[in-house]
Amino acid sequence: RQAQHLLEPPTAQEQRFGDRSYCIVSDKYLNFSSRVGYHYSVLDAYCGQTMSKNYITFQFKGGAADEVRRQRRVRCIAEILQRLGFTTEVRGDMTQAKFQKYSPEETKERLDQLGRLLIVTRQMDMLMTSDAAVMAMADNFMSGHYH
Repeated sequence: RQAQHLLEPPTAQEQRFGDRSYCIVSDKYLNFSSRVGYHYSVLDAYCGQTMSKNYITFQFKGGAADEVRRQRRVRCIAEILQRLGFTTEVRGDMTQAKFQKYSPEETKERLDQLGRLLIVTRQMDMLMTSDAAVMAMADNFMSGHYH
């Protein structure tokens, strides 16, 4: 069965697993669209000297774990982002966040933290064994413990 599976054309789900990530970068603009495994994230940001134009938008969805763990992960992501000053919205296993009209320094700092969060969240859904894990992981992240 395994050998037969390797010879068959990939299913739509398997093709999506290997989707490419894309990044557009300039001195003031960043767009990063990433599909890693079964989760998808989009980061769009502008950071210049005019505070009223600066923004970060972020979306995160999916994962390989069951629905309950995926939902816990997005709640944890939203909690961390709220603590960082983002406005957030959670629906099912998706979170959306915005950070708007801050100084370039604050915007760059949030982008740095968001990059760290993207790395940490990669396998986070598998660790979400209880509702208590949501706040515990958020607390760990905010105190600089990224593992």
